[in-house]
Amino acid sequence: MCGREQPPRPSLPVPRSELGADAAAGAQEENWVPSITVKQILLAIQHLLDTPNPNSPAQGEAYNIYMNKRSEYKRRVKAQARQFPPP
Repeated sequence: MCGREQPPRPSLPVPRSELGADAAAGAQEENWVPSITVKQILLAIQHLLDTPNPNSPAQGEAYNIYMNKRSEYKRRVKAQARQFPPP
């Protein structure tokens, strides 16, 4: 990725239930350097998916369920995982 002036824009083929991922991705753009490796990018994406940020919700419904009905949130995330299994 040497010489790349803009960060890559990954897209996920599933609906996103995570909270704050858009804001966190924007923050990562500010820290972008062309020497970031693919492994670092994938680890950052995994971190965003594993640790939702309730202080910066990207989706209102997901935020409300995450904050008020955690078991329902987990049920929905598991249902999405079953609906969109890895290839």
